[in-house]
Parts: sequence; structure tokens; C-alpha cells
Amino acid sequence: MGNYVVAGMKSFGSILEKFLSDDHFKDYMSAEKISNFLKENCNKFLYSYGQHFDKRKDYSKYNQMIYSLFYKNRMTPFFNGCEFIVDSGAFQISTGQLNKKECDILQDLYYDFLANFTDIYERAFILDIPLGPECQLENTSKNLYDLNRRSYEKASSLPDNVRDKIIYVHHFRTPKTWEIYTKILDELELFDKFKYHATGGIVINMSGDLSIPCIIYILPLVQLINRAKKANKTKLNFHILGGSSFKDVLFYELFRKVVKEKHKIDLVITYDSSAIFKSLIVGRNFYVIDDENDIIRKLNLRSFSLPLNYGYKKSTFEIFKEEINKLCNKYDFKFVDRDHLYDPETGTFYLDYRIYAIFYILSVYNDLEKRMEKFADSIYPLFASNDQQGFNDEISRMMIALNHGKITRKQTVKTNSIFKSLKILSDLDEDYCKYIVNKHLEKDEFIDVNNLLTF
Repeated sequence: MGNYVVAGMKSFGSILEKFLSDDHFKDYMSAEKISNFLKENCNKFLYSYGQHFDKRKDYSKYNQMIYSLFYKNRMTPFFNGCEFIVDSGAFQISTGQLNKKECDILQDLYYDFLANFTDIYERAFILDIPLGPECQLENTSKNLYDLNRRSYEKASSLPDNVRDKIIYVHHFRTPKTWEIYTKILDELELFDKFKYHATGGIVINMSGDLSIPCIIYILPLVQLINRAKKANKTKLNFHILGGSSFKDVLFYELFRKVVKEKHKIDLVITYDSSAIFKSLIVGRNFYVIDDENDIIRKLNLRSFSLPLNYGYKKSTFEIFKEEINKLCNKYDFKFVDRDHLYDPETGTFYLDYRIYAIFYILSVYNDLEKRMEKFADSIYPLFASNDQQGFNDEISRMMIALNHGKITRKQTVKTNSIFKSLKILSDLDEDYCKYIVNKHLEKDEFIDVNNLLTF
């Protein structure tokens, strides 16, 4: 099964439930067939505990409401064999949706929820409070330290059966954030108390990371690998919040290979996003792995584009139907060869094509992970022999393939930084990583910017 985590368990479950309960589609697929598909391709689903938390007058039944939502999906046959992951609500805090009072209530209720309802989730993120420019809480070093120390201490003191499910989040995205989260990690000796680790702040930095001489999320990864080695760990579970582009999948497999070869640690990287569904449903983008031309093709599914062939032998719609038909044949789903993609009554995808297109994109990620694993294995000798030119040539070819055959400035910059990133992962020089944060991420600093407090 793949390492992609679907953000939006409730929405995903609702659309499948609607499909299966519609008599018109009753013979298209069964809950068992869906379950088998998910177990093979993508069996991890995320739901945010805090997304309905703001502006409530009464929180006395909030945990029961969230439990009921999880329980309903847990009892749904097509989710059989799937893993449910609870997100904490830190996003709602950082974006200013929750005030100080709501934040305090959230912390107490969230950990009570995790302790009392362990039967309906597999993993849960620690309540990290990274603050943020839009946050209603004070953006001071003291506040960042105090809030997170209290939360992380509470998480570390939970019973083993609860703590063993918690994903420890280590932030790094500004100099002050790096300093404070590192202090909490080491001061409380927290690394070894948790089996799962993660980092965030990736999306915030993606637009301005061209000046950074490495792939940004290796910076916190170096810190965690150092502590894993110190604790004599042979496995590190590392989740990246928000990094789900095709090139990210390539990076993850390269990192996994280097960490295994250089440090004898099995690095398991998972990643989440709801962006692929937005890209499909809103952006009308569909991705096809084209083995003949050795690229990923990006198809535009807007009405005007469907009859066009863009230089290929078949139209966009014909390619779409052909790929969906392959999916249906592989997983024994019923395929209907329609003349149109969009239902004239709703103006959007026919429901069966919508479901199949979502499944197809999930299968693409699973397929891509396997391909990138083989690719990483094949080019590792170039890195190991310090053949930077040969390595960069192969990486460049693959980056172009992952970007639909196009070359961009950002892609070129990132291609040149990959070899450097793998060197950093090999050396594990934490001081150098801190230097990169201080030099290149200082512009993103929001802690203590408008006051004289220091940490």
C-alpha cells in the first residue's frame, strides 16, 4: 500500500456512501471491492479534530460528536483495513480561527479524546501550537515555548497505549521556531518517548524556497535522524504535512535510500494533502503515467479540451476513458462507456466517473512510489561515487518527466539542490542546518517581531 494520506476522511467517506447507496450504481462496485482497492493503494485517512471547534457555545458533547463521526466511518465496510489519523486542530489555531480561550479548551478536550477513544483511530498528531502571523495568540518566544511545552509534556505523560499512537511534530520554519522546538525536544528528552514523528510548515515555505540550498524538509529530518542514532533506533517514521507533489515522491525515495545506506535506518515517509482532489474536481486536472513517452501527462478535463488530442493519437476524453477502463478491469469495477464526462443536469462529473477518477489518482501515487523507489536504487551508485554530473543528468531527466515534459526555473534550481540535500543527509551536520535556517528563513520570522521580548 502507498504512503499517501488522504486529508478529508469524512468527505471521502460521504461521497463513497452516496455512490453505494444509489440504486442506479448498485452493481458498479461493492464495499468489499472498494476496501480491497484502498488496502492496495491508499489506506490512510486524516480528519481534523479542530475543524468545527470555533465559536461554539457548548463543548460538553464535542468529543462524543467527533467519536460518533469516527465510529460511523469505522463501521463502514469499505473502510475495512484502513487507518484513521486524527489531526489536532493546530492549523485552526495558527490561522486565527481559534482565540486564546478556545485554544485552552481545545488542548484539554483533545487529549481527553485521544485517551478515552483509542479504539477508533490508529494515530493522532500531537497538539503542536506553532503560532503564525494570523494567529490570535501572542507571537512571542515565551508564549511559543510555554504553550508547546505544556502540550508536549501532557502528551508525553499519557498512558503508553495512547502515547504510542501519537505523532510528534517538530517545527523548524523560522530561526525562533527552530530554536524553541529544538529546546523542547531535548530539554524534555521527548524523541524516544514517541514512535512517530513529523514536521510542518512546508507549504508556507514552498513559494519562496528557491534561495534555500537544499530540499527544505531535510532540515528537521537531520535533527530527528541524529536523535534516532543516539537512541540506537533502526527505524524512523517521518510524516511530512503538505508535501505531495510528484517531485516530492521522488525526493522521499532518494532520502529513504541514502538514510538506509549511510545510517542503517529504515526511513518511512508518509505525506498528506487534499490538493489532488481539488486539482481534479476544481482544477479539472487528470494525470496519466505514459510509459511509451516516459512522462506523466497532465490532461485538462474542461469541456473545451475533451475533444482535443494535443498531438496524441487520441482525444483527451478517449485517453481518460481508456485509463478508467484499465482501472475498472484491474479491480473488477463496472465500467460504462459514456459519450460525455459531465452530467448535463448537474454540470459536473457523472458520479461514477468522479469516483473512478479519484480512485485512479490514488492508484497513480501508489504506482509512482514504486517507480521512484526503483529509480532511487538505480541512481544511488552515482551519488555514492560522487558523480554529481551524472547524478544531476539523471535527476534532470526524471524531473522533466514528472513535470509533464516541461522545464521550469524552479525545477532547475531544485534539481541542482538534490545532490546537496543528500550530502547533508549523509553528514547530519545539525549546525549547518541551523545556519541555513538562520540565513534563508529569517525573512519568514514572525516571533518577537513586534515586541522586545526575547527567549
